[in-house]
Amino acid sequence: MSQQFENTLDIKNIMDLETVLNNLGGDKELFIELATIFSEESFDQIKQIRDNIAKGELQSAAMVSHTLKGAVGNFAAKPAYYAAAQVEKMSRDEQMNELAEAVDVLEVEVNRLNSVLKKIIQEL
Repeated sequence: MSQQFENTLDIKNIMDLETVLNNLGGDKELFIELATIFSEESFDQIKQIRDNIAKGELQSAAMVSHTLKGAVGNFAAKPAYYAAAQVEKMSRDEQMNELAEAVDVLEVEVNRLNSVLKKIIQEL
């Protein structure tokens, strides 16, 4: 990956690409496959979380948040991971007051991760 690409996106604030590739044994094709699946599924997971919260099904929202947390963890994406963990905890603890805002933060972080993944795929 070019230095210019890395600097332009400042991906280190979003994910740790080196760690991810090391964890995958340098398998770029596997990375692309995982990133593509994540991109396809993450938007639906955010929608499921919002729908579950709207229906008052907070434990279901917590389960989906937990799944999403694991998915972003595969990309060493700390901001998205912490946002998913926050939504999971707030859902389990039924903390409705700030839950919608926490989901908004999670969506922003997932969108940032998806943008970076898309650009990395183009570079690989």
